[in-house]
Amino acid sequence: MTGRARHDRSSAQPRQSLERIIVLGTALVAAAHFALFVYFLFRTAIYSPISDSFTYIDVYLQYRAGEMSLPVYLWRAHGEHHLVWIRLLTWADVEIFHTRSIPFIAAATAAIVATAALVWLQLRQAEPKLGAPTCLGLLAPMLILSTANVTDCSVPINTTYPFTVFFTVLALVLFAGAGRRTSDASYRRLAAMLSALGASMGTAAGLLAWPILFWIAWRERLNRGWLATLAGVGIVYSLFYARGLYLLGLQPALHKDPASFISPTHLYGVSYYFFAFLGLPLTRAPTFGLIGPTVGVALFLVGLSAALIATFSNRLNTRLDRIAIGMILLAFGSAALAAVGRSDLIDGLKIPVRYTMFATALQVGLLCIILPRALPYFGRPQARILLCATGFMLAILLLIMQVFIGRSAAQIATVIARDADCYAQGVQAGPVSAVVTHYPEDAEKVLAALRKQGLLAPRSRDCTIR
Repeated sequence: MTGRARHDRSSAQPRQSLERIIVLGTALVAAAHFALFVYFLFRTAIYSPISDSFTYIDVYLQYRAGEMSLPVYLWRAHGEHHLVWIRLLTWADVEIFHTRSIPFIAAATAAIVATAALVWLQLRQAEPKLGAPTCLGLLAPMLILSTANVTDCSVPINTTYPFTVFFTVLALVLFAGAGRRTSDASYRRLAAMLSALGASMGTAAGLLAWPILFWIAWRERLNRGWLATLAGVGIVYSLFYARGLYLLGLQPALHKDPASFISPTHLYGVSYYFFAFLGLPLTRAPTFGLIGPTVGVALFLVGLSAALIATFSNRLNTRLDRIAIGMILLAFGSAALAAVGRSDLIDGLKIPVRYTMFATALQVGLLCIILPRALPYFGRPQARILLCATGFMLAILLLIMQVFIGRSAAQIATVIARDADCYAQGVQAGPVSAVVTHYPEDAEKVLAALRKQGLLAPRSRDCTIR
């Protein structure tokens, strides 16, 4: 062995050791991040009915009393949505757990963890020989399992969103790159279509899965039979889905005259809501001011560029790219639906943090496009260390955000949980919080019916009026 070879080998060992240390540090930060998700899941859990939960339970009690059939109960519209998964979970919660919200929390948590695992596996499979830098793939599940999304699992009325995102991502994974002649290609695509149905049974935003799947089929040059099937089933199902819906969010817009609808003030409000939606969770932090919407604009421009490149060129044409663009389109579509349907209902400066699940799809989609393309440029040992260090710093940043957002969510949820528990027990000092219910008389009737039928478990909360 020559002197230079020995020197190169001896100098490479410290670099490899440093790289391993950084990779281990990133893994430990990710583990801490996931542990905090679990911790704040319990800290923010609300076990008593609030808000729309009273409506869910009231409809279930009508079904239980024989006033409607099972199909009618499951397909009963709630505003703009058909909440089939919520109907099933309400049955389990009332009958098995006596209204403690356990099925909602467990099912939504399983959905969001499964989404994180699906995305992480796609990243791992896309670049299996990258070695240590694949630890950067942990950034994707870290973005998904954030405390900004934890209340979509711990608050029953928010649990619709993890189902929509999970089934949409599952549909993308099953459909993209299924192959042309493989024996299981057709089965994978049919399973993807079933997943698309499942997405819409979480929220109406799940209907976006159909045009996204059509786009993937078109870009993968599938035969006309598949294109016609996707278009036909998607259109027919969407029309069927729309029957009987009450478009609550569109009522203010529908009552506007054309001049008011296209006025600069209204268009600004809709546009602001759209970009603020994409900028979640930063949008909800008062200290950040306009940073959230500005980040939303930047992410939109990058995501739009990626979607246009993938649509009108042969670039961004890998299986992972199709999945990533699908997630980006889901975020754009959800933001557009919310901007049109919700911007007139509430203060545009208060975008509900529960929508962060959809904004996360945009962030993760961009990561899935950028990461595999950035890694080949960092093949040299020194460059690999720089890349791993960058990933480590990003993981640290996400961990810091995990703590601060989680603490804020826990403080708010603790107050709501106490008010909800005390209200369920019938011990309430003064008027009930509007967060618990806007309609106290209707809510009290539901609670009375639950007590009468022995379906309301006692709460251990101390609600002594001091």
